[in-house]
Amino acid sequence: NFLESDCTDLLFIDSDIVFSIEQVKRILSHPEEVVGGMYFKKSEGISEACLNTVKNPIVKSNGLNQVNYMGTGFLRVKRIVFEKIIERWGDEIAYCPDGSTDLVEYNFWNLATNTFDGEGFEIYPERVELLMKKYGITKERAEKAIRTRWLSEDWWFCQRANELGFKVWADRRIALKHS
Repeated sequence: NFLESDCTDLLFIDSDIVFSIEQVKRILSHPEEVVGGMYFKKSEGISEACLNTVKNPIVKSNGLNQVNYMGTGFLRVKRIVFEKIIERWGDEIAYCPDGSTDLVEYNFWNLATNTFDGEGFEIYPERVELLMKKYGITKERAEKAIRTRWLSEDWWFCQRANELGFKVWADRRIALKHS
């Protein structure tokens, strides 16, 4: 429905996120393509933010921090991001929903593994040897496994945005409750 409209921004808000209208106005005010509000995962013990940081992030004076991944519980995405994902991966993510005769939709929210090019991943020889011995696998498979991560649907979307050159931002001034 969003892509068939003339809307410029899509704001995701999970049903268990407590937010204010001021926070909605703030997140919509940013010109950046992908911006999320800050909240913690629902868990016992140590609190963990629903984001994944970048080594040497860009930190803006307006409260935005560059991150690798951001939870979609309170995430604003500009239309251009969806259009560029379709342009790049449309053949892989297009599908016709059951019961429809004239509709193509896109799976922007895949759950998948992603193998990184090795940048930022230390391939320690002792770890490779341990995996080879424990699982009886080749050196190449062990090294590839080390560079491969399981990405939730939130992280998978952000990974695709990152691969297209979009930065993902966390707004430090939008602190939300995850009930």
